[in-house]
Amino acid sequence: MIYIGNLCEFVRRIIDEPKTGIFFPQNAEYVSVAEMVKTIAELNGKKVKTGKFMAPVVRALPFSAAKKVFGSLICDKTDTIDTFTFRRSLELTEHE
Repeated sequence: MIYIGNLCEFVRRIIDEPKTGIFFPQNAEYVSVAEMVKTIAELNGKKVKTGKFMAPVVRALPFSAAKKVFGSLICDKTDTIDTFTFRRSLELTEHE
């Protein structure tokens, strides 16, 4: 995942110091879907209840879909940008 402000910073760095190759820019922090949902709710003054009630729904999903949403597939942290933290990026996104 990458916040647009961090992507802009990544592009600026590539322009200032030209590099070649394939890049996978991302925020410096790994974030789970559950953490993102909880933080967005908190920023909007809401509470989210989590529990085991979702387990049957997740089990009913095709394996590939469940793995994409709830899995732990990650990219190597070689092209990370930390200009905006996860929380700050959500604050900016939710209040713009």
